[in-house]
Amino acid sequence: MFPLHFDVDDQLNKIVRKFSAQLEGEGRLEWANWLDLSEIPSYDWLRNNSVSKEPEAPRPNRKVSLIFNHLEPHELAHHVTYLEHKIMRRITFHDFKTYAENGTLADNPVLERSVSIFNGLSQWIQFVVLNRPTPQQRADVIAKFVHVAKKLKEIQNFNSLMGVVGSLSHSALARLSKTMECIPAEEKKVLSELAALVSSSNNFRQYRRALSQSVGFRIPIL
Repeated sequence: MFPLHFDVDDQLNKIVRKFSAQLEGEGRLEWANWLDLSEIPSYDWLRNNSVSKEPEAPRPNRKVSLIFNHLEPHELAHHVTYLEHKIMRRITFHDFKTYAENGTLADNPVLERSVSIFNGLSQWIQFVVLNRPTPQQRADVIAKFVHVAKKLKEIQNFNSLMGVVGSLSHSALARLSKTMECIPAEEKKVLSELAALVSSSNNFRQYRRALSQSVGFRIPIL
């Protein structure tokens, strides 16, 4: 579980706060502090009035990266997919039609939230990488996210796949030459292949082929 869960699930907030209060009442203050939701950055600042608007990065928080450390790539991929599916199933044809007609997310809260989740994921990935002090540690984080992206492809969550690949290819990370040198060749190859899959080249040809061949559960690129 990571910050985005608390942004889309109000019931989760209530349960955690109640449990924290119970621990505090039992005198387990250290445990209660670990459940302090005020330490988790909100993603409300990611709400945009247009898709092109760039959100500002959240203030670094070490507790957020602890969540990343304790989850395997496949677990992260499934958590992200759960969030994507939860918000996407609320989007209606009318939401898409309104955006197509107006070209803005204003007065379109459901679609706006979907974009916020996408942007929040990208910002979180960059934060977790940049929060590491050495090139090797940053490279290890990037390699782990490559495996997350690989799993997202397997479970056919193309929207989150695009977010992860886009974040790992962002200039904020690409300019870290010493970090890039520490990334294993195999992970670089996989990232390159996944980037080609979600590339807009030839009108998203590779992606459209993959989507047309997909069977069962899948989340398309919005």
